[in-house]
Amino acid sequence: MMREEEMLDEMEDDEELEDMPELIYPEEGPLTRLLLMGFPSDRIYLVYDCGEQYYFYPIGNEVFGIDPEKIPEAVPTPAQMEENRKARIFDKKKISNCKLSRKRSISTQLDNCGSFHFTYEGKVQKFILLEHPTEEQITTFLSDVSAQFPPKTEAELNRDRKQAEQAAEIQQAGVELSQEQDPDTFRKCKLIGRVLSIASWILIAGTALICDPYELWVGLCMLMFAGAFLLCICKPTYFSVTTFDKREAQAEYGTEMVSLASPFMLSGLALMMRTMVDVNYLSYTKLLLYTVVCVIVLAAILFARSRTARKTISTLFVMLFFLLAGSFGLVGELNYLLDDAVPYDTSKCEITDMYISSSSKSADSYEITVNFRGEELTLSIMEEEYDALKIGDSIPVYYYRGGLGIPFADIY
Repeated sequence: MMREEEMLDEMEDDEELEDMPELIYPEEGPLTRLLLMGFPSDRIYLVYDCGEQYYFYPIGNEVFGIDPEKIPEAVPTPAQMEENRKARIFDKKKISNCKLSRKRSISTQLDNCGSFHFTYEGKVQKFILLEHPTEEQITTFLSDVSAQFPPKTEAELNRDRKQAEQAAEIQQAGVELSQEQDPDTFRKCKLIGRVLSIASWILIAGTALICDPYELWVGLCMLMFAGAFLLCICKPTYFSVTTFDKREAQAEYGTEMVSLASPFMLSGLALMMRTMVDVNYLSYTKLLLYTVVCVIVLAAILFARSRTARKTISTLFVMLFFLLAGSFGLVGELNYLLDDAVPYDTSKCEITDMYISSSSKSADSYEITVNFRGEELTLSIMEEEYDALKIGDSIPVYYYRGGLGIPFADIY
């Protein structure tokens, strides 16, 4: 019953508050009080250092702002603190495990510079630290624990300023991007993104388990990979490679975008898997060289056209990862499918080993090792050929130039 009365009293007090500006502390000079906001409560406190205790005096909340009439003209006396049921008193001797974080808190819509957590009588107390005081002022004010939080160096302060500038640029870029997006077009783009995401999962499953007819499944994967890439560079206002969900998009770009991460990644992985399983390349040097060239060209185009606000190392890494897998498979499969199927050389090779991959019983899991000019060469074969052969047999191995000039071998 007492708890209900306190809640009602708190609601009445909150309704009386008006939307007031926050307190502005001087940029230099010592602090006599500190501005904190409770978490998960949104109550704003003025904190006073009173010798052996810290006084947390409530002056408003996040929704209604600060009520100037509630700001004491002087440090509240212990009697005044006791009379205010919403006030809090913490004995310094009982405070432990203090932590001052400079990371921006997502728990409030107010501008702030981080959070201040400490353990009091076995319970963690969490407060959001509003941004007006400098860190040196804060650590000086928290004299009881300031030794744990030495003032930042000039390099650290410069880094913080740079991060603040980057955050402002991201916010501005997000605003500009959201203004360019047409709601009707965005809804259509979201539908396209959902369809492509579902289709990409079907493609990678079918390519791995069925893959017959081969040209159809591999061709669809190529089409999916190329389509996702073209959408990202032709409609960069709506499509992104690195956006995964709405919350991440809002934090990263300041607005929602349609993610093509699944179509781009899954189609590329399917192509890479088929290249490694089906095509017996004599050497991967030339294939990797072509892949690197393809990645550089595609990455330059994608990165230049991307409208993501934060083009960081992590964003570039994600793009490069998707492009590397897809380019390797794309180059490898094009070289295989565009070959004229006329071998330029044939060699009799002795089978030195035979085995079935433990991953599955599919046709592509049957492999043999042959002695090719003094070196071992592993070839994938069909189940029928596998059952008809044994170790020690000699079989003809055919060598092809490849549609892109990357040679490979086969027994067919």
